[in-house]
Amino acid sequence: MFGLKYLSPSTVGDAFAEFNSIAPNHNQLTRFLEYVLENYVSEDDKFSPKLWASVPTDEIRTTNGAESFHRHLKRQFYNLIPLSMNLLKKDFCYSSRNNTIGNVNHCLLACQYSKNPPCINLSTNVIPWKPKDEAVKYLGVHLDRRLSWKHHINNKLKLAYSRFTKLYPLFNKKSSLKLQNCMLLYTSLLRPLLLYACPVWGGAAVSEIKYIQSFQNEVLRISLNSPWFVRNSQLHRETGIDTIKQFIHSQAKKFYNNVENVPGAIHYSLGRKFTFPTRIKSRLQMDLVL
Repeated sequence: MFGLKYLSPSTVGDAFAEFNSIAPNHNQLTRFLEYVLENYVSEDDKFSPKLWASVPTDEIRTTNGAESFHRHLKRQFYNLIPLSMNLLKKDFCYSSRNNTIGNVNHCLLACQYSKNPPCINLSTNVIPWKPKDEAVKYLGVHLDRRLSWKHHINNKLKLAYSRFTKLYPLFNKKSSLKLQNCMLLYTSLLRPLLLYACPVWGGAAVSEIKYIQSFQNEVLRISLNSPWFVRNSQLHRETGIDTIKQFIHSQAKKFYNNVENVPGAIHYSLGRKFTFPTRIKSRLQMDLVL
């Protein structure tokens, strides 16, 4: 059965018929062979042999027919559509920063338009621009118009407070959990939600980072049942939890050190510190870490 993909499409039907004639009489096997015959063997089937069967060549092949099919389909898709835009999102916004023409993850386009530019037409699909006060969510990160990350941080704080409300009985002073278990809950359920993709937005304004730090201070204070006059630095020392700034710095440093080994990042010179002055005050996380 697994060798059918290495036959020519014209001989797949004969080979399958020969295999079916010597197959044991088993109920589950019979149902499986009927399913293969209805979907993969005939030229009129939904997945005809022309899609997945071919004579072996010198190229590197995989034993997974679906993986091989989608790999070639993806290559054809980007050849037909050179823009390489994510058609599944169908959300676009633009940035008004001057002298920054380009794209970010094929989702947020930076240009010098003071008003919304004309809508983008891909084939017969008209993709409208997002309003100025909204953001585009791409890979779990909210990209706003000025890349201030305010919308992203506010959204993550709302989710974190909502989750902490559900977990509050495990953190308050009436809980029977030890402090170590409470910190394990925080580092596994709350902090990853807050600091997802922090190497990307870690260069946000200090005022925005303070909101996240305030949430962490509140969780630590409730876990330790500490009064109001205990310093936040003491809370972090007793729990062994890094501050938000320290955690973002360590994660960003680890991320940009690993980027050097990624072929795509090397090709596009990603994660490298600029050798020329780009702004009065550095706000890119890689400029702060490297």
